[in-house]
Amino acid sequence: MSQKFQEPPRPPSLSGGGSKTGLSTLGGQIVPKTTTTGIPNVVPLTLRTEAYRVQNQLKILINNYKILSGRLEKNPENKILMRQLADVQNYIVFYNQEQCFLLDKIRKFLRDLENGKFFGKQLSLNSTGESSRASSTNGKPSPNSFSED
Repeated sequence: MSQKFQEPPRPPSLSGGGSKTGLSTLGGQIVPKTTTTGIPNVVPLTLRTEAYRVQNQLKILINNYKILSGRLEKNPENKILMRQLADVQNYIVFYNQEQCFLLDKIRKFLRDLENGKFFGKQLSLNSTGESSRASSTNGKPSPNSFSED
């Protein structure tokens, strides 16, 4: 199941955002201020950043759900609040699915790293006995390589 879900339009944030998020920007990317995400640093930054973005969005959506639920208790006949609450529920489901997809990718990356699949390709290339400068046709260095023969 390597299908990525299509992201719906960004939900409005009732809780604001900004500096309360624990995020900072670095070169246009949102990165966590602390390394307490629970995701090891060996995981590529793009995956960690995306997982943190989704987690932050889920926190905002859950807070929005609580706010809208409280408002709906005070005014149970308000159709607009009912629709907004349904929208927030749909967003929570979407971002939860996206989070599951990302966590599966991170787990696969860590499993592959642990099993040495990334190093297996490097070892199989080196075990042929050819130098990295050898051409694939006759085993001699290519004319453009630097050799000290």
